[in-house]
Amino acid sequence: MSDKVVVMSDGMIQQIGTPEEIYNEPNTVFVADFIGESNIFNGKMCGNKKVRFCGAEFPCLDDLHVGSDVDVVIRPEDVEMTTPENGQIKGNVQAVNFKGMHYDITVQSGDNEILVKSTKNAGI
Repeated sequence: MSDKVVVMSDGMIQQIGTPEEIYNEPNTVFVADFIGESNIFNGKMCGNKKVRFCGAEFPCLDDLHVGSDVDVVIRPEDVEMTTPENGQIKGNVQAVNFKGMHYDITVQSGDNEILVKSTKNAGI
């Protein structure tokens, strides 16, 4: 594995960084999709390093102007499934696929389809 990655699209550099930087902090939706699976939501900045999407408010890494429209990128392995009373976003499990080391779980929450990667099964 290299220590520096350059992601290009149509001959233009989209992002330069370490593999970890590119994966964890993609600069664009293109980079996020190119370097792995992502859940991408339309969000709105609602406070200092706080974003609102899918009807709930979450902390985020970027500090943009309140009211700014943003693309929110959530990696499937960063979604934590819990009981309805402990969760922030409610949804229904639509599919569970065993992949060997993990399960790919598809959850429908309103108009949003959310991909979850978990070592725990979530039965339908």
